[in-house]
Amino acid sequence: MSKIKYRILSFLLWVSLLMTGLYAYIRILTIFSSPITLGDEGGFLKVFNIFITSGFSEANIYGNSTFFNCISYLFYQIGFGQLMSLRVTSLFFAVFSIYLLWVLIRKNFNHLSSLYKKGIMITSVNAMVVMSFIFTGINDVFMTFFTLLFFIVFFKIKQDKENKNIILYFLLGAIFALILSTRKMEYYYYSRHLFLF
Repeated sequence: MSKIKYRILSFLLWVSLLMTGLYAYIRILTIFSSPITLGDEGGFLKVFNIFITSGFSEANIYGNSTFFNCISYLFYQIGFGQLMSLRVTSLFFAVFSIYLLWVLIRKNFNHLSSLYKKGIMITSVNAMVVMSFIFTGINDVFMTFFTLLFFIVFFKIKQDKENKNIILYFLLGAIFALILSTRKMEYYYYSRHLFLF
């Protein structure tokens, strides 16, 4: 790649990073300052309130993610309100998802040039920011987090030539179970396919 093309692409990546950061900042200000629920937050807030008052067994009847409620409850205990606890949990796991994406790219895509790896990173983060599920108090970001973690462990198993580390297989299965536990729809979808095969 010529130096001119490289400089142009680098400039565009920096502009994209700046615009994504600015948009993320605006979304954080508008969503985190709003006391009203947005989209599916109302349902998650209702189940989280049940979780706080009656425990996780009662909240699980409604099909919400126990893991999401448990992490949100930690933020609630720190002093955040119910809705803010859900939003902070989503943002907290979004930051970890971005870190896992960086780890996945850094460890498994060494054959790509630095410019391409940065492009993948910025494009993925931009998609997360524009879809805005990382700012609202819903557990969709958990699916992203656990999927990235799944692929990190999957590539680790693939790199293990002797396949002697059985713990990685159990970890992969546990992560897959956590992906499925994110939404109740996954239970219906995957269980139907398991019976067909």
